[in-house]
Amino acid sequence: MGEARAGDGSPWRSGPRRAGTVRGTAGQDQSRRASGRSRVGFGIEFQQGSAVTRRRPLQRSVIHPIPGVVSLGIALICVAVGCDRPPSSSADDPGSSARPRHDGIRLRDASQDSGIAEIFTTSGRDPSTQIIEVKGGGLGLIDFDQDGDLDLIVPNGATLDAPTEGPGARLLKNLASETGRIAFEDVTDGSGLEEHRDWSFGVAVGDVNADGRDDLLIGTLGVDRLWLNQGDGRFADATSDWGLDDDSGWTTSLGLGDLDSDGDLDLVAVGYLEVDPAQPLPTSNFRGVEVLSGPRGIPAREDRWYENVGGRFERRPMDAPSRFGLNLAVLDFDGDGWQDVLVGNDSQGNQLYRNLGDWAFEETGVRSGAATNQEGDAQATMGMAVGDVDGNGTPDVFSTNFSSDTNTLHANLDGFFDDRTRRLGLADGSRQQLGWATEFVDLDHDGDEDVLVFNGHVYPQATVERMDSPYAQPPGLWRRDGDRFAFVDPSKESHAELVAENPWLLEPHRDRAAVFADLDLDGDVDVVVLELNGPLRLLENLHDHTDDWVVIRPIPALGAEVRLRAGESTQHRWIRGGGPFQSTASPEAHFGLSAEDRLQPLVAEVRWPDGTSRTVAVDAGTRTDVTRSKP
Repeated sequence: MGEARAGDGSPWRSGPRRAGTVRGTAGQDQSRRASGRSRVGFGIEFQQGSAVTRRRPLQRSVIHPIPGVVSLGIALICVAVGCDRPPSSSADDPGSSARPRHDGIRLRDASQDSGIAEIFTTSGRDPSTQIIEVKGGGLGLIDFDQDGDLDLIVPNGATLDAPTEGPGARLLKNLASETGRIAFEDVTDGSGLEEHRDWSFGVAVGDVNADGRDDLLIGTLGVDRLWLNQGDGRFADATSDWGLDDDSGWTTSLGLGDLDSDGDLDLVAVGYLEVDPAQPLPTSNFRGVEVLSGPRGIPAREDRWYENVGGRFERRPMDAPSRFGLNLAVLDFDGDGWQDVLVGNDSQGNQLYRNLGDWAFEETGVRSGAATNQEGDAQATMGMAVGDVDGNGTPDVFSTNFSSDTNTLHANLDGFFDDRTRRLGLADGSRQQLGWATEFVDLDHDGDEDVLVFNGHVYPQATVERMDSPYAQPPGLWRRDGDRFAFVDPSKESHAELVAENPWLLEPHRDRAAVFADLDLDGDVDVVVLELNGPLRLLENLHDHTDDWVVIRPIPALGAEVRLRAGESTQHRWIRGGGPFQSTASPEAHFGLSAEDRLQPLVAEVRWPDGTSRTVAVDAGTRTDVTRSKP
């Protein structure tokens, strides 16, 4: 594509393409094949052969556009608070008294008020001794009607007796852009998605046919489904037309990303086990207690890689071992401009596929340190979060694991991963939890990200004395405190006030999936949680300030890197394929601003996988859409 230039006029760096060891089969030549393009970085700070060091912002404040910062013809929409924002609560609003604002961390359970508590999900029997029934389903964020707020897709499960005749997927329209409040309307009937009744797990959202509308991919216990957004509230089943009906099995997670940098979205489908719902698995033994069996002792299902060749997904077989895959993250881990793939495996080493271009990938999980923890042990890796914990501008990975083990933080040191879980305080409080969905999120807008984990055991028998944790478990919160994280321990007096203001931290559930996003357009991150065989829950963020945040929505979103400069400090976000657990990550980059940063000029920079980039000045307390220009 030739040399691209940043918004400040400085050239992107370029570098040679590497040779690889894991390769997909040869496909069609395309005029925008990645092998001919330059590697890219952000502006002049990315220098050939050197790592980029950026300071993690410590505080935040009000800012104004910087004169002279240009957007290179960008199609840009800045939505300022108080202009096109929906109406906020007032004294005349009967619900406003239930929504006091707060300048620390305060999330309230708004499940009943929003209507989301009426949505139940199914995952076989509960309690269960079958591994199929204990994973639960996923959640997807999608602005299907393009009204500016994020709606929800709930794929839903089924039963072993009728795995293709479940209660069906649900499409929930978010009414925040109309009302200024989070409220969901079930608009499934007539959308086409009422026909989706397969036992479903992971979900991915993205514009696969490049018509400007986000589509849906749903991983199932059979054939994975593609639903194309028709633009009128309806979705059409395009599974067969796009070549996805030739394979059947258990898909846990899906990830979309531009793996060949040709401008469209390719697909990775993560496989878990080869199982037959009609053939129950024998039980196993854990610490002398009869429990479900697996994943060990059951054949693993292979991951599937697909190239988007325009109107169809073409299979790209990979010469890599099949493992018990649960999750994935699709993003550029090493800063060379190519989208890499990290697959989180259950009880086996994680696999990190370094993208070499031309559909060649090098599996570097062991060599890079991403495969195991610091003891060399493979872990469960149910949930995964991505963020810049150490402020060096590279994506670090936090993963959730089984009880009697700790969650794990892998710090990314220019493509090599170092387990810093204990050093950063993230081992505290996690050994009695069995973690699932997780995310880095700045809940209190102090300029650095906290860690939130949702938990629940897979063994109903976990309440017996020989187990170290209960079946239903409360969430876990680790608040950033300087260079470390502090576990919010409800039993400690020092955390009593925070816990009193967040009673959801004490409530045990059998949680699985979750999505994290600004659902009411007020600048803070809200959370929707899926409980196994239970109702959905909404945790509404009640953060108070109107000028201590910035939200950037890249268009298209997947694979985009977003950084926000506030004077000398920089925050970094990645819009990744994959998500917290069997779900989608937010298509928006949310930044909390410290008191210090609010006093600085703010500049947002966005880089896409095809090498294009845009730079724009932004104000605190605003949402900005940044659209990639067409080649």
